[in-house]
Amino acid sequence: MGCDHSVIKPSKESKAIDNDLKNEKKNPEIKLLLLGTGDSGKSTFTKQMKILHKHGFTKTEQKQYSDVLKENTLSSVQSLIREADQRAMPLKKQVDEANIRLVTEAMALTTELAEAVKLVWNSKIIQKLWKDRSSFQVPQATEYYLQNLERIAKDDFVPTDEDILRAKLKTTGVWEMKFDAFGKHFLLVDVGGQRSERRKWVHCFDNIDAIIYLAAIDEFDMRLQENNLTHRMDESFELFTELVSSNFLSNRRWILFLNKVDLFKEKFENDFRAFKKYYSEYTGEKDWKVAIKYIESEFKKRFAQARGDDQILYVYVTCAIDTTNVEKVFATLKHSVMMQSLEKSFIV
Repeated sequence: MGCDHSVIKPSKESKAIDNDLKNEKKNPEIKLLLLGTGDSGKSTFTKQMKILHKHGFTKTEQKQYSDVLKENTLSSVQSLIREADQRAMPLKKQVDEANIRLVTEAMALTTELAEAVKLVWNSKIIQKLWKDRSSFQVPQATEYYLQNLERIAKDDFVPTDEDILRAKLKTTGVWEMKFDAFGKHFLLVDVGGQRSERRKWVHCFDNIDAIIYLAAIDEFDMRLQENNLTHRMDESFELFTELVSSNFLSNRRWILFLNKVDLFKEKFENDFRAFKKYYSEYTGEKDWKVAIKYIESEFKKRFAQARGDDQILYVYVTCAIDTTNVEKVFATLKHSVMMQSLEKSFIV
C-alpha cells in the first residue's frame, strides 16, 4: 500500500502557537539578574520598575507595606534604645522611664504609642547616636520613618510610593517580575543579598542576558549586619570579583550601579576623613564626584583583571529611591547598552 499524501490542515490552536513562537523570536524576553550584597538596593530598584512599568502597587500590597513600615519604624527606635543601653548612655535622664519601657516592650506601632516614640527619638542621646549610626546596625531610612511618624502610626495609614520605596523587608529566595518597557518584554530577577541566600543564586544563572550589580557606595564606613566585623565595601568588592570571575556567568553583559549616591554625597561631605580611612590610596580632592570616579575605577580594575580589557563594564551612578533618576538610568541603559550589546536579544 502506498503512503497517504493527504494534507492535514493545521488547527486554529496550532496556528496560534506558531504565531506566538514567531512573535517570541521577533520580540524575545530580556532577562535581567540583579545581584549585590544585602542592603545594596536591589529590591528598591525592583519596586521602581513596578512603579514605572506595572502601574504601581495594588491595595493589597499597600496594606502589606503599611504593616512593614509600622514594624520598621518601631524596630528602628528599639534598636537605638538598645544601642544606648549597651553604651551605658543615661537615656533615662532625658526620657521618662515609663515611656522608654512602653517603646521597648511594644509589639506594634499605634497612634497611642507614637508620642512616646517621638519623645525617645527627639532626645539628645538618641540624636547623638543617630549621627554615629554607621558604627552599629540601624536602618538608613530611620530618620524618614520618624519624620513621618504620626502618619505611619495611624490605623488607616496607606503608604505612598515614596514610603514603599523605603520599606525594609529582607529578600529571601528568588523573586521574578515581568514587565514591558520600550516595546520589549523584560524578566527581572531579584535575589536575597545576604550570605545565607547566595547559594541559591546559581539556579538563576541560566539564560541571563545581563547582570546588574548594585553596590551601595555610602557603606565605606559600615560593617556587615551578618557579623558586624567585615567592612561592607570589602564584601561588595569581593563578591563582585567572585561573580565576574565565574564561568557560570561568562559571555554575559555586566552593568554596575553605584547606588545610594544621595547618602554617599552627604556622608562624604560631612566626614571626608572616614572616606580616606577606608580608601587609603585615594589621593583625589575633597570632591564627591571625583571620589565616585575613584570607586568606579576600583570596580573596573577588578573587572578587567577577571574578564580582560576587551569586555566592557557599563557603569551608572544611581539613587534607587529617586524614581526620576531610575527612569532616566533605565532608559539610558536600554539605549546605550542593550541596543548595542545584548546579543541574544537584539534590542533595536
